[in-house]
Amino acid sequence: KVFFEHRSGNYKSDYTSEPQEITLNVTPPREYTPQATFTATGSDSGILHNVGPGMQYCVDGGHHWYNITSDNMEISGINADALFVVDVKKLGDGITTVDSAAQRIVVSQAEAPSPVGVDCTNHEQNDGQITNIDATMEYRNSDNAEWADIGGTALMGLSPGTYEVRVKASGLILASPSVAVTIGEHTCVGQGDWSYDVNDHWKLCTCGAKVDESAHSGGEATCMSPATCAVCGQLYGEKDPSNHAGEIEWAQTPYNHSGTYRCCGVTVEDEPHEWIDGTCSVCGYACQHEGGKATCTEHAA
Repeated sequence: KVFFEHRSGNYKSDYTSEPQEITLNVTPPREYTPQATFTATGSDSGILHNVGPGMQYCVDGGHHWYNITSDNMEISGINADALFVVDVKKLGDGITTVDSAAQRIVVSQAEAPSPVGVDCTNHEQNDGQITNIDATMEYRNSDNAEWADIGGTALMGLSPGTYEVRVKASGLILASPSVAVTIGEHTCVGQGDWSYDVNDHWKLCTCGAKVDESAHSGGEATCMSPATCAVCGQLYGEKDPSNHAGEIEWAQTPYNHSGTYRCCGVTVEDEPHEWIDGTCSVCGYACQHEGGKATCTEHAA
């Protein structure tokens, strides 16, 4: 407001005019533009350095701003939809300063790798591999949230499961999208002829494990030989002295018979015929009726 005052010497006896109001449009200066730096830590995340409270950041092209609360602020949500841009500004107080111009930090993302999974080849299920990789990458089991560095061109000694591989974050380059790699279990398959011992038979897998192992079975033991396994064809068990494989060579008289098994030489001791309708049911000898004398009441014996 401006007014006129005519002063009368030192007496100060005059009056002032009515105040005249004058409106001034003043634009406060902008706050300084931040000089933040960025270090990528993941596929959509990183850390803002050289920042602090009183600043904000945005990762969606200026639509949503978030307060920065520390001098090394972890942020996330950086993605291709916003062209991989992080904006940072210094807030003004609205009276003496206004918000700074946004500092724009442009980041990029590494290309996804092409890892190759190799299934386990042993029954311990512990020799799976991931190949076509290098030390710029990192991996994790899909059940594990932590990423681990890859130190060479192959990962060895892996168990079956699903793994993720990605190119590591570095500087202004975000980690690549992760690629899933599946390591399959080894399935044992018997190869070649049967192997066996006195009790069992089995086949061997290429990994050295026994496949389809079971006890010998089938076949029939005789007096000359143990049984032959119906699966692997090998002899097993004991001979059966009561199961003869050959016929008896008989020595016969009209009253008795004895004999020897041709297969094994076991003898049948001398014993009386067992008659059925005039023929011995054991040795087949036919009775030759002779002798004796019939009476009026009895047949000849």
